[in-house]
This record gives sequence, structure tokens and C-alpha cells, in this order.
Amino acid sequence: MKTAERRLAFTSYLDARIPRPLQSSFLGRNYTHVASEKEHMLSKPAKDVVTKAAPPPPTAKPKDKPDVPGIGGVCVNPLNNTLLVCDVQHACVRVLDAATLELQHTIGSKGGNPGKFLEPHCIAISVTGTIAVSDAKVNRIQIFSMQHALLSHFGRFGSDRGHFNQIMGVMFTPDGHIAVADAGNHRVVVVTTTGHILHMVGSAGDAPCQFQAPVALALNRRGDVFVCDRDNHRVQVFATRTMKFCTLWGNGSTMTSPTAIAMAQDADESSDVVVCGATHVFVFTQVGLLSHVLAIADTHGACVYNQQLYLTQSPNILHVCTPYRSIPVGPYLTKVPVVVFDAILACLTYTDAIALRQTSRFFHQTCKALRDAWQLHPFVPGGSATIRYGKVVDSSTGLVAVHDLYSKWGHGDDGLVLDSTFNCAVCAYFGPTFWFQHEAALRVVFGHYADGTRLLRRGFVEVVTVLEEIQAGFLQWHQCPAFLVSCVPPKRFGHAYPRLELLEQTQAYQLDKLVLKLKTMV
Repeated sequence: MKTAERRLAFTSYLDARIPRPLQSSFLGRNYTHVASEKEHMLSKPAKDVVTKAAPPPPTAKPKDKPDVPGIGGVCVNPLNNTLLVCDVQHACVRVLDAATLELQHTIGSKGGNPGKFLEPHCIAISVTGTIAVSDAKVNRIQIFSMQHALLSHFGRFGSDRGHFNQIMGVMFTPDGHIAVADAGNHRVVVVTTTGHILHMVGSAGDAPCQFQAPVALALNRRGDVFVCDRDNHRVQVFATRTMKFCTLWGNGSTMTSPTAIAMAQDADESSDVVVCGATHVFVFTQVGLLSHVLAIADTHGACVYNQQLYLTQSPNILHVCTPYRSIPVGPYLTKVPVVVFDAILACLTYTDAIALRQTSRFFHQTCKALRDAWQLHPFVPGGSATIRYGKVVDSSTGLVAVHDLYSKWGHGDDGLVLDSTFNCAVCAYFGPTFWFQHEAALRVVFGHYADGTRLLRRGFVEVVTVLEEIQAGFLQWHQCPAFLVSCVPPKRFGHAYPRLELLEQTQAYQLDKLVLKLKTMV
């Protein structure tokens, strides 16, 4: 199965196993009391516009293009603690004090010349304070300094390379470039601040790496780009430097027409993803598990700063939500992207882990640790031997039996030798038939994990783990690390050998080995 298909299968697996919304205790963040605390009207509409407004006649034809919202994106400038809000109705960018929401400055005015706007729809700010504002009407991006001076501008209408059609999202990458959501052309473009094209990904469709109107972008601490695929009702994730597809999540049942996305930039890798839908605001984990739903509809912009959520809502309202609370869940759980992993560990099997390890580096490392500790069914950590009156009643099992076997034949930390103690240890665990069948392959495996001529405890545990994976059918010989750069391991016998003849030859082989050992002792 391809990597993308495995990631999609993992999303379906979690959706089936985990209830939605999740309990806040799994996340380390409590959204129970998160709600709109303050509603600030960005600008008051003109009275004549209100009095003259009237519903369209019944015979009027429906518009092909939806109404333009009166308010757009929002972002926080942490360098001077200000809020920057796109005022689409008045064709400018409002700069507000983040604490008092008082107007401090206005960037631009209505017009088509550089430095002015017609429909300033989305806004982004870099770590150095550089501001990027997109104009959906003229398909142009303008770059301003922290002091609100125009630095550069680029973009024009079209579908060719370097052209845009309805810019609905902008975002600064860690390299200082700009990722653009080109909704009309169904693609995401990465450009420099002067307009030079670096990457371009996407086309119209519903397959992975395809879009139906990408409208918003967000970046996590690891540098992954999250893209709102509006008409496909999902979020796709890409690697920021190469724009290589990573995964996707969401459907019409979890979100409806996402229009904005935000992520806390001052948090760790486990920060949640805030997605604004047509009817609600959703909080997801970074692999798409729904954790909270906020009943605010028709939102067009979102920003998270200092555990506080800022939302813009039509016609021109800025919502400041009560901050979520961080709750203690232990030093290990607070560092992981999806702490609900703890809820599914009990039912996680080795087959589940094969797909899970493909989703992210964290899950790969977590599943590998579980695999090394033999905590993935059917492998078990096991228990120690039961000794009564000086006799072994029950032998040790699982991983404990492997360590006991090394302690018996390894003589402390001296290690195992290929033709003597390693041979005896493998025969004691898997039986002499297994050694007789795969002696040539086992010699190669020994040479790969051994430290010189001796195999230490850590290497022996890894060898037994790989051999158990082969025995269980999860791994083939040619997939072992020892054979990744060499030929397919040889086999002593074919599959058509009769079992009785195989047993006789195995016994003869063991007798020959015993005779050789006796001769060396004489």
C-alpha cells in the first residue's frame, strides 16, 4: 500500500475507534469554556446604505458569484502586540491594539494603484514583522514593512505560471517566502517576496494533492503547511520546503466548507488546528481528530495567540474568545501531537502500527518504541519464570524470555559467538529446525547486528524481534535491514521438502555439530 493510502487508512481507523469530540483531558488543553468573550465592530456601516438596502425581487436571477464579505483575515503582530484585520468593506487594513482593540493605524485605502486595495481578503505576517496582504479583486499581493511602508507588489489575473485567480490565502514560510492559496486555479503556489515562483502544487480534483478551491493556509512548528480544501471539505498537509504531500483529513461530516485555518505559533508541536467552517468553528488535532466545536457561523478569518482565539465574522465583527486552559496530563503526554494515542494503545496491534508509522515522525518513533518493547499484539512483554522449591514451574515468556536466554548463553556481557553460543541460543528459542533451514541467512543477520565477532544483548534482542516478525508473517527475509544492500538470503531447503525428511536431516545436522564439539574437547 502506498504511503498516502496508509495515511488515509489511519485517519479512517482513528475515526472509527475514537469518539468525537474528544475529551479535553486527552489533549492537555481544556476548551470547555471557550466562547466569544468580546465582540468588536470593526467599522459601522453607513446609514444610507442601511436604509436603502432592500431584499432582491422574487424574479431576480441568483448570482453566480457569492457576496463579498465585509471583513477578511486577521493576524497578530507579536513584535508590537497589535491586531491586523482586513476591512474588505472599506478596502483597507485596520491596525488595532491587541489588548484594548482601539484603532491605531489604517493601511491603504480604496483604489487600484500600489499601496491601495479593492478587496483585501487575507493577511499574514513574518517573524521579522513583514506584512503580506492579498487583494482578491485584482489578484495582487502587496508587501509592507513593519512601519506599514509598501516594499513590493506582484500578481495579475490568469491561469499561467505567475498568474492568480482569486487569492484566498497567504502565509509566510520559515524561509521567509510566501505560500499562496490560488483558489480559482485550484493550486498552492510558493513565491518569494518579489513574486518569483519556487513551487507550485495542485490541480482541480478530489484526489490527494488535488484541490477544489484552496482558501486558507497555516503553518505548524515543524514547518508543515495545512491547506483548507473548501469544496472538498477537508484539510491537506504538505512539507513546507518541498511541498510534498504528507496527509489529509476531514470530510463533509466533520466540517463544511472550511474558509479559514489557524494554529498557535507560540506553542509546541502539539498545538491544535482551528478551522472555520460555514456553520461552526472546529478545533482539530494535527491528524484531524475533532476535539471541540464552537458555535460561531459565517467566519472568514482566524488567529490564535497566547491561548486566545480571534475570529472575524460577517458583516464586520471581530470576536475575541476566552482563552483555553492548559491542564496537566504528565510530562510525556504534553509533548506529543495527539495525546489520544494513549486511548488506543490498548487496542493497537502490530498490523495497525504498520500504517500508523507512516503518518508522522512522532508516530513512527512511538510505534518503534512499542515494537522494541514487545507491546504490539501478538508480541507481549511477558513475565519472569516461576520457581518453586528450586524448580522451574513456569518458564519465562515474551521479551523476558529473550533476555533470560541471553543471560544464560551470553555469560554476562561477553556476548554471543556465532558458531557456539549464538547457535545454541537460536536453537533453544526457535528450535534446531529453524537454524538448519536458515543457517546461511542467520549468519548474515548475525554479521549485521554483531559488534565485531560478538553479539551483545541489544543486538540479540533486535535479532530475535526481527526473526519473530518473519515467523509471524509481518516481514520477509529480503526486507530485513541486513539484506537491504545485499542479495536475497539463501535458503537451505525449498518449500516442497517432505517434513519427515527435513526432520531427519536436521537431526543428522545436529549430531554432526555435536560430534565436532566432542572432538574439540578430546
